[in-house]
Amino acid sequence: MEPGTGVVDDLARLTDLNQHIILQELQLRYAKDTIYTYIGDILLSVNPFKELPLYDKEVVCQYRNVSVLSQVPPHIYAIADRAFTSLIRNKTNQCCVVSGESGAGKTEATKLLVKHIIGLCRHDTNTDLHDRIIEVNPLLEAFGNAQTVMNQNSSRFGKFIELKFSPEGYIFSAKINEYLLEKSRVVRQGYGEKNFHIFYYMFAGLSPTRLEALLLENSQNHRILKRTDGIAVYENEAVRKYCEDMMKHLKYLFQVIGFSQEEDDMIYALLAAIVHCADVEFEVDADTDGVYIANEYTLDIAAGLLGVHSEDLISALISNSSIVRGETIVTLKTIEQAEDGRDALAKALYSRLFGWIVRQINILLSPKQSSCGTTACSQIGLLDIAGFENFQQNSFEQLCINVTNEQLQFYFNQNIFAWELEEYEKEGINGSDIVFTNNKPLLDMFLQKPLGFFALLDEESRFPQSSDLSLLDKFNNHFATSVYYLTASQTKSKNLMVFAVVHYAGQVTYNARGFLEKNRDTLNSNIVNCMQASQSQIVSDLFTAMITDTGTLQLNKSRPKRRMKSILQCKRPSVVGSAESLSRKTSRAIRQNMKKEHYRNDASKKNIQTAGLQFQNSLVDLLKKLLDADPQFIRCIKPNYFKEPDNFLPDLVLQQLKYTGVLETTRIRRLGFPTRIPHLTFIDRYKVLAFDSSAKVDATPVNCYKILTFANIHGWEIGKTKVFLKYFHTEQLNLLMDKHQASVKVLQKMLRGYLARKSAKTLRKSIAEQLTWSRSFITNIGQKSVDLFIKMANQKEHDYTRQQELLIERRKLEIQRKEKEEEEKQQKLALKRRLELERRLAENVNSPNRSNYVNIPSSQAAAASTDTQSQSVDRTLEWSNRIWRMENAETPGGERHKRPSGDGVRSGDGVSTSGFGDIPDLIKNRKSNNYILHHVFNPALIPTQGKRRTPANELNSKEYQYDTLQSTAYTPSEVSYAEYSHYARRPQQNTELTSKFYQEIIKDALSKSGDVEPDIWCKIYYMERGQPIGKVYVRNYQVIVDSSTTQYDGLRLGIGAFKNPFRDDKIMKIREHIGKGLLLELDSDGTSIVATRLGRNDIIIKGYSNPANHSISEEVIQNLGKLDFETPVKIFDYKEFKSHMALESRRSEPEMDRLYPQLITSISFVRDSPDDLDTPCWISLINLAALKILQDRDVLKKVQRDMAQMALDRRRSCDLMEANSPNVLEENTKLGRQSQPGGLKKEDPARRSRIELRKNKKSIHESGLDYSWEDKFYDSPGRSGALNEEDQYRQQDSSPLGGEVGRPKRNWAKLDKLIKTKESEKPITKEKNKR
Repeated sequence: MEPGTGVVDDLARLTDLNQHIILQELQLRYAKDTIYTYIGDILLSVNPFKELPLYDKEVVCQYRNVSVLSQVPPHIYAIADRAFTSLIRNKTNQCCVVSGESGAGKTEATKLLVKHIIGLCRHDTNTDLHDRIIEVNPLLEAFGNAQTVMNQNSSRFGKFIELKFSPEGYIFSAKINEYLLEKSRVVRQGYGEKNFHIFYYMFAGLSPTRLEALLLENSQNHRILKRTDGIAVYENEAVRKYCEDMMKHLKYLFQVIGFSQEEDDMIYALLAAIVHCADVEFEVDADTDGVYIANEYTLDIAAGLLGVHSEDLISALISNSSIVRGETIVTLKTIEQAEDGRDALAKALYSRLFGWIVRQINILLSPKQSSCGTTACSQIGLLDIAGFENFQQNSFEQLCINVTNEQLQFYFNQNIFAWELEEYEKEGINGSDIVFTNNKPLLDMFLQKPLGFFALLDEESRFPQSSDLSLLDKFNNHFATSVYYLTASQTKSKNLMVFAVVHYAGQVTYNARGFLEKNRDTLNSNIVNCMQASQSQIVSDLFTAMITDTGTLQLNKSRPKRRMKSILQCKRPSVVGSAESLSRKTSRAIRQNMKKEHYRNDASKKNIQTAGLQFQNSLVDLLKKLLDADPQFIRCIKPNYFKEPDNFLPDLVLQQLKYTGVLETTRIRRLGFPTRIPHLTFIDRYKVLAFDSSAKVDATPVNCYKILTFANIHGWEIGKTKVFLKYFHTEQLNLLMDKHQASVKVLQKMLRGYLARKSAKTLRKSIAEQLTWSRSFITNIGQKSVDLFIKMANQKEHDYTRQQELLIERRKLEIQRKEKEEEEKQQKLALKRRLELERRLAENVNSPNRSNYVNIPSSQAAAASTDTQSQSVDRTLEWSNRIWRMENAETPGGERHKRPSGDGVRSGDGVSTSGFGDIPDLIKNRKSNNYILHHVFNPALIPTQGKRRTPANELNSKEYQYDTLQSTAYTPSEVSYAEYSHYARRPQQNTELTSKFYQEIIKDALSKSGDVEPDIWCKIYYMERGQPIGKVYVRNYQVIVDSSTTQYDGLRLGIGAFKNPFRDDKIMKIREHIGKGLLLELDSDGTSIVATRLGRNDIIIKGYSNPANHSISEEVIQNLGKLDFETPVKIFDYKEFKSHMALESRRSEPEMDRLYPQLITSISFVRDSPDDLDTPCWISLINLAALKILQDRDVLKKVQRDMAQMALDRRRSCDLMEANSPNVLEENTKLGRQSQPGGLKKEDPARRSRIELRKNKKSIHESGLDYSWEDKFYDSPGRSGALNEEDQYRQQDSSPLGGEVGRPKRNWAKLDKLIKTKESEKPITKEKNKR
């Protein structure tokens, strides 16, 4: 092709070939925005410094499964496609080597390669590994890239990405290998340069609240973020907005790749700790000849974020410790040593954090199970490393980067030139006379042992007294004769600490100052020990982990996890300074305890991993990975220094073309044979082009010649053991193979169709025969089944008839037997009653007071004979049996017949208005009849002499109640009707077990009260009968308890989430009917608990019938413990609780421990059970907020003072009332008050006002009276105004001025009866739950 047109896609096809023609062609293509050009199979990429429409979906589809590269324009996607296709077809590892200067676009090229390869491969749709791998590069750029003079996004580390594939082409894992992180940039940047991107993203993107939590101030105030050129941290608002957007994207990347929120917070906290550590300043301490810390406030922040004590961190920063002959020697640092130690700690924290991030990424990108199984998997590697650099000030970091690029250039030369020429000579091929620049002597100067550059640097680093000047002298002496090394005098530099190296890309001048310190790169042992003892798990792990030979972090997997505080819980230290700074005290203490021996440097130790040694090991590891794969080269070119679009500087581009060997590469790619295939491999791969697929073909040069001739390919060579092909020959052979395979597929399709049709015909014939036999068999079976069914039906009918006859006969016999037994029973019962009646009649006749029982006329008694008496007894017995049956018979409504009163019997005619018919004279008399019906026929009801039972209607009368908090009288809730309408005590609950259970949970709450966080206000126990199933702490001010299976998340507690293997069916059924449950929330007073029923089913507050032992509110007692739908009710009332505290304080020896049961509130989800431990489903709450109040002794003292003051106020009020009212004695006598030796006991005027209000049925609150806890000793916890004066609570007499004060008593039994009576009068309505 003709040069100078800009349309040549492959420079190897140019007719004229020289540097100027290549440069002109590249410039013309660059002007047309064509940035990609081929040099054979090598891609040349020129950075456009602008966005181009070259990477949309249409372009991606165009470069998928490309057979011949010449058919499509040059593109980086074509290189990715070729690497993936070679991986699948040849089953060999591939690598893509991206090289070039800093700012040439290597990082962007690597990201495009990864994106296209991931798009080409297969991946499991059930995983997000595809997205994770694509987003890895931007995440690593945030932590490993920084702005330099030459590039705004320069890679300050090297990475080798390994993408692993299964034989079928599925990607199943990825791995990142990081090399040579420039960690010195953390604490020091060159002129016009910046720190790593993540620091600027963090200050711009985190919220002010988050920055305040990390104790970070304005970014301009921190040392490591200040620009050396005096420019602001963010040049303008657009830069700040960009950093803010990148921080948002970074948070998204953390989520996509799989980092947890806890890990994100830990990363930000460590970055903040690095910023604060770098801000620590030192000053000389004249008293100890050491140093002290000038800003200890900043050090306290850093120590808090790192989880170490400030004293330990101060000691590690201002002193050195070493072990010599088993003895620890401690010395104080100079100000230079202290600053170096501070910077070393910051660099170590960042480099280890970066290594930890890479390790976490590899864990998240690694497969759970290998998809390859036992088959070896292939991989594609992508290398992205910092390009060649030449700044105004070049130091140890630039030297390592440039030596790495020298090694990559050598690898390129070996693959393109040296190995190919050696292969030509070995195989007897006449290779072209190609000359190239070999940089192996320069690499030997750096890497050779024992007199290489890095070997001498490590040797000098082991001497404690060595310096940078002595190191430079050693370099000058050893490399004076090398053509690649220049001394300061040879470079004509005024700075005597410099030297120059002639690299393949040009001469670079390096400043030797700081080489020794950077190469040692060691932390003092006391700093390492301080970090290892950190209370933060991550900080301790980072400094306990082992550093490998290549400088990467390797955590100890077997190290057990410890429970340590989080580094995020750092509090702002106090700014109030002491009389003397802590660092001065520590320095003085170290000075006093110092050994007299001189300090010996830790560098005397053996086997120290220097930075230079780690760098050499990294190069060896990197080359090993590259040599195990077939390379694909991408050479990136930077068109100008200013990062401007459409600006092509020919001199700069020509310089890069020279030292990268583009001209030689073009010549060898045009004239050489980059593809070299062994004879056996060539025959196996391409024999079908010239031979039968089943033929056995020997691997000989003749057979290879036949294949190449049949393929009509020209320009190849056949060596002794290999076939030499040009780069486009492989594409031509593969194209022929694709056509052959397409023909084979057509033939296979036709043959398979024929075989399938033949098989289908045979199958259809076989199916028809099987259907014929099957139908015949089914017909026979059906006929026999019908015959068998008829026989079985006849037999079943016969058996049923016979069984019914036997059953009828048995029933007749059973009825006869029962009738006979019943007849015998009635006879015996009648005889027994007859004998009993005769005995009683005989006793009544002989009794002197018989007229009081039976009113029989004396004339009849005198004239009656024995037969007459016998007949009278028979008649009396008959009618008594009839009356007894009527009384005990039940009505259809379930009630028994009532006995007829005496008024319903008319004497004389023997007719009763009650319907009993003719009653004999023996039971006509009213008085005697009542007695006989009540006592003769029911002898168990005869009253016992001297004892009296309480009538049912007087059971709850005041005269039968006792003046105690828990009345011993029978109450309707404690009794049930017996057989003869008397009361019988209900079984009481097992109070001993219930009390023991409550004591245990109180004891548990008290034992853990010190460990509970201050914002937790309640502890919930979920119970199933007497078995605790689960317990949770409540921090939020409200929580919902329902029947869902939701695990407790702070806002909702699902009872269905608890497991109980011993749960019975009743509990299961009740749990299902809990529904939406209830809402528990903390009241505005900070102690009261409010409950709201959200479901349709009833919820009962236990203890409403015994309020003396609970701090429940008035509404709970009024509603008999039931919660109304969507009506908030206080189930723990702080005012009631204070009332109980006041009652306890009136004792002579008050003990607040008695009030611990008041803290418990139990809630039942079903009808209340007499025994709490027998309730199927219930919860028990412990009010931890009230527990804190109860444990505060100051609260008890305040209550006692208030009680004393209140008693004194009442005494004064009574004295004043006595002086102003002459009728006090009369009123007190009317109210039943007793006189005392000191005068009349005076009534509280507030109490009298409340009594008057209740008489008028008015509310206390409506009258403006204070109904606070101070007055609750005299007020009812029931409904306001519901009781009259006679129903007021009684109280014991007490002296307001001292002495033993009795605890007031409340008549809860009376209140319970009145409430239930009023509830029974309400009409029964069906609850309609609209919800």
